[in-house]
Amino acid sequence: MVQQSLSRLRETTASFTPTKALAHFAASLQWEHIDTHARRHAKRHFLDTLGSAIAGAPQHATLSVIGALRYAGETGSEMPTALPGSDMRDLGMLAAAHLMGTATHGLELDDGYRPGMMHPGCVVVPPALLLGARLKVSGRDVLTAMTVGYEIACRLSAATHPRTRWRGFHPTSAAGVFAAAVTAGKLLNFDAIGMESAMGIAASSSAGLFTFLDGGDVKRLHGGLGAREGLFAAILAKHGLVGPPDALESTNGYFHSHAGADNGQHDYAGLQILQAGGKPDQLLVTQCYLKPYSSCRHIHAPTELLLELRAAHRLTLAEVEAIHVDTYAVAAAHGMPGWSEMTTAQMSMRYSLAAALARGKLTPAEFDETTRADPDITAFCSRVTTSVDPDCEARYPDKRPAKIRVTLKNGRTLTAESDEPPGEPDRPMSDEQVEQKFLHLAAPVIGDHAARKVATLIGNMDECEDVDAILRYCALAPNSTVTTH
Repeated sequence: MVQQSLSRLRETTASFTPTKALAHFAASLQWEHIDTHARRHAKRHFLDTLGSAIAGAPQHATLSVIGALRYAGETGSEMPTALPGSDMRDLGMLAAAHLMGTATHGLELDDGYRPGMMHPGCVVVPPALLLGARLKVSGRDVLTAMTVGYEIACRLSAATHPRTRWRGFHPTSAAGVFAAAVTAGKLLNFDAIGMESAMGIAASSSAGLFTFLDGGDVKRLHGGLGAREGLFAAILAKHGLVGPPDALESTNGYFHSHAGADNGQHDYAGLQILQAGGKPDQLLVTQCYLKPYSSCRHIHAPTELLLELRAAHRLTLAEVEAIHVDTYAVAAAHGMPGWSEMTTAQMSMRYSLAAALARGKLTPAEFDETTRADPDITAFCSRVTTSVDPDCEARYPDKRPAKIRVTLKNGRTLTAESDEPPGEPDRPMSDEQVEQKFLHLAAPVIGDHAARKVATLIGNMDECEDVDAILRYCALAPNSTVTTH
């Protein structure tokens, strides 16, 4: 019955333009349309995202944003909002969304959607939780809004991938701002016209470039900027500002500016956007991955292969002569030779594999300043190389395959290959693993008792009458001290 009603909802948008199809879907989806499987996944991703937000709250980029917001006078709000993992009590809701999105994306442990190369949680969950807490809505309302946001984030990013990437745009912020807008719009009870207007406003803030691969720490900001600007777009629409129609497919719209429609090679006019990425009969919150390693997702498959070879053969850094990874072009591009700070180290195939081989794991600790300066690890990085494999390239983006060859100093060669990294829908983390990851990230910041309470509340979120209780347990007491990453 649930599947039939969801199918009927999708069928009603078949003749709509992409913008109107997404707007109508976002306005129409109700809790009753969401089956048990999707509800379970929504709660898993909500918990996982909160873990990343809490652990990322004390990291350097988040603290930089806090300092900037204070300097700009964006604290001291008369309607303050609490922030997961922080003791701040004077933030306005937009500032809190900015910080929470930044923190969530800050340790490279937030979720993602492979067909769109998109991180939906960091742009969708902040407005869902913060606005939901402000409005004192139920857990079901927040999970419904979150499911809508994930659908828009995933369908839109999949419709334009990899063209957005090769144009230099990061889909997390570029497409994420639309998802954040409809998430907030859902909680504000927008109809389809209101949703389209909010998306039209959000289009003016669609940004975020891959220049972070060249250095600096701005990648963290992309989650925060997408969350903040999308939330702001919905609030502007609520207060009467009208956005342009057809913001995706118009001549001056997103598809032209960000995804190649302007060069005549890609025709988006007849795009069935609610089928983009495949699985048209499923809600795409069920098709997102969770990350076991604190690095760029494109590095996860070779990381898993290397760690398995390391464990099976008891390898040490001193025994290995070289590592070579054959993979698809987007992943191979992460074989860049250098890094300047934590972000670029997490984007570097060379550094990540060298650190994984040396330490036997790849957590945030492997990217701290001390480890990045380890002379044995840095010296080994030049021995890690990548190349584009035609077979892997042909299977991407449906898969994220990798082949690894480890050459030992005694002349022996070890090989392994994988179609998918762990955490994908076809290779999911168990509920127990998801909870343990959350506790590992959250407990050092908010304490074990509070972390376990949050996990329990989210596990029963569909019975929660006011999500403000979740936010209160995620926040620290005033004047608390936490360790920065």
